[in-house]
Amino acid sequence: MKLFSWGSNSHGQLAQGQSDDLSVPTEIVQNTCLFEDILSITGGGGHSLLVTKNGIVYSSGAIGKEESCQDDKMPNTFLKVSGLSSYKITQVTAGWDFSIALTNEGRVFTWGSNTFGQLGVTGTLKSLLPVEISIKAEDSDSERDRSCMVTHVVAGMRHSMALTISGDVFVWGAGRRGQLGLKNSEKLPTKQEKPKKLNSISGVQSLVAGAFHSGALLKDGSICVWGCNKYGQSTNMEVKC
Repeated sequence: MKLFSWGSNSHGQLAQGQSDDLSVPTEIVQNTCLFEDILSITGGGGHSLLVTKNGIVYSSGAIGKEESCQDDKMPNTFLKVSGLSSYKITQVTAGWDFSIALTNEGRVFTWGSNTFGQLGVTGTLKSLLPVEISIKAEDSDSERDRSCMVTHVVAGMRHSMALTISGDVFVWGAGRRGQLGLKNSEKLPTKQEKPKKLNSISGVQSLVAGAFHSGALLKDGSICVWGCNKYGQSTNMEVKC
């Protein structure tokens, strides 16, 4: 299997062993032994993530802001992420300056910047290592509620969403532009620091997140969108961006 990258490379996110921008797809020749077992790859604001079929996560770029959380401070190539070796990762997703990993047991880990609550934890502005977050219903006393087992995670610019096995959605992070789908009285939350269940929708099949908007495909085939509508990305919204 061959892997190519192109575009902006100011943080080494293209994993080319250098930091020059590339205007055309260019084959990555660093650490090619990883590429035979790639499950998926994804990109954030200045970093890239790769997960193998064995559940190991590698990252490249943006070491300065800890989005990549590598074992070695060589940001221009794919290197193993610290702190996840005891888990089998099935999915990774990247926001502007943070990352999320999902395990085969439905556990969620986040790392990077937490300025807007995008990591889903309180008391810190950033995390150098992946930290597990708690996703559960507000009335649940169990940390391992089967109905809240996460099956998919997505990241916007600075907000996050998780889909559970029961079809419910939990949201956290930046919310000023309505991207969380939360509204208290007439005021949108600036941020939501802990995962909160989105009670306005259920029976969700999949999720997507843009920079400042979000979307969900429901099991009945209908689509819900919410958040910033400056460019028509969300329909019938009152949010002014």
